[in-house]
Amino acid sequence: MLKLVPAVISQFKCPSISYLLMSYGFKWLLFGSLCLVYSTMIIGVYLSSIHQSLSCSEWPLCPNGFLKAPEQNYIVEYMHRLFVGFTAGTIYATAVFARVKIKKLQRLTTLTAILVSIQITIGALIVTSTLDIRLVTIHLPMGVALFGITLIMFLLFMRCPNSNEKQNFENLS
Repeated sequence: MLKLVPAVISQFKCPSISYLLMSYGFKWLLFGSLCLVYSTMIIGVYLSSIHQSLSCSEWPLCPNGFLKAPEQNYIVEYMHRLFVGFTAGTIYATAVFARVKIKKLQRLTTLTAILVSIQITIGALIVTSTLDIRLVTIHLPMGVALFGITLIMFLLFMRCPNSNEKQNFENLS
């Protein structure tokens, strides 16, 4: 799995201007994914630090369900689970968009979609196993890897010049 990332980085080349204009939304989708992954990690770390990781022992929803307001004692865990849902949705959308439009980032976006699925599964196992230390130990580094790969995708996509910079460069030649 780690051999996949350098191969993709070395193959990445800047696309044409029309390609960049078409993929303007992809940039914001990538940035949204990056921000949501980071926010979810911060909420998860905060949840662990206040020792409320099992305040909501049912999975996937807390006892009040989805549409009712959470009780005070598990509001942070409820927020963490909501952020996980939004994060997974944006990462899956990024993977689908890349599969259709951005061929160079297909492997990395597919990898992030697989990683977020594994991360959700491990999170569910952590809740149902009452904080098994082995699962908790796997959960954090996988979150960091997910953030790192999302950051790499964003930086690879952003390193290409935008249309104004490319026009200015062409005018100088």
